[in-house]
Amino acid sequence: MARVFAGRPLAEINTDDRNIVEFGLARSVGRGGSGLVADIRELARTMGALHPPLDTDAGIAWPAVDTAWANFVGLDTPVEGMRALPQIEQQRQEALRRYYQAGDIAGARDLWRQQSEPPRDPSELAMAADLEAEAGSDTALPLIEQLRGYQPAEADTVLATLRLRQSKLDEAAAALESAMARYRVDPWPVLRFKQKALALINVVTSSDPGQARRLFDALRQPFSVRAIDSMRVLLMAELTTRFDFKGACREPMGAVEPHVPWTAAFLVMRRNCYQENNDPRLAAATRDLNDFLAHEPLALVPR
Repeated sequence: MARVFAGRPLAEINTDDRNIVEFGLARSVGRGGSGLVADIRELARTMGALHPPLDTDAGIAWPAVDTAWANFVGLDTPVEGMRALPQIEQQRQEALRRYYQAGDIAGARDLWRQQSEPPRDPSELAMAADLEAEAGSDTALPLIEQLRGYQPAEADTVLATLRLRQSKLDEAAAALESAMARYRVDPWPVLRFKQKALALINVVTSSDPGQARRLFDALRQPFSVRAIDSMRVLLMAELTTRFDFKGACREPMGAVEPHVPWTAAFLVMRRNCYQENNDPRLAAATRDLNDFLAHEPLALVPR
């Protein structure tokens, strides 16, 4: 395939002095459409050049290779490429797509349970564990322990999911504490599991406010490379309303000053926090809230 490209009369050669790849990338920023790599792979497939020439491909499961590539690079395989796969492999890729891209837990679970082959890599393992955890099934436990060997924080997040679905809120809170400790030092867990852990903290403390203080403390230090830092701090602020708003609210409020989230809910909470504590920032907080409300659209009907 590379020889075909190079032999075309209008082919341009990328060099250090004329780096057309670098400038081409800049020109593509913000454009929609399918991924370039997926398009190249599909072109290679139509040319019969998708796989390297081998004396024998005995022992190589090319459909599994295709799924592994899609899972690693992005699940945007063109429809034509999907049709070339066995149906069971199409279902495997569709399960991954529904889970990681669409957030369709039930749909992904239905497809995954039709698979006879166990998870092949950590991404599939994390998905398989979480699908069973969301169903509240203890069949998630051995998968969680396998996942722990690759990603302890993701494993604890999935364990918290399982315990929440089983209404074991104290165990869910303990697993979330463990996950927070790991997220502080490990930059590699997938973003969706960090986000899910924060969502679980919100649900657990809404159902059992007695867990709010311990999970507030678990959130006080930032995650590695300050991942989802705004979400973490805003959740801390929300948790203070469940155990000691006056005593604890100024810490998360101060962490986002002076460029605070511009939403009515946060601005009201901020104003109330500073008002209850006679904080010198009350005047600015009140001014910001009044400014926000003054620019709200008028109601269509009287309220």
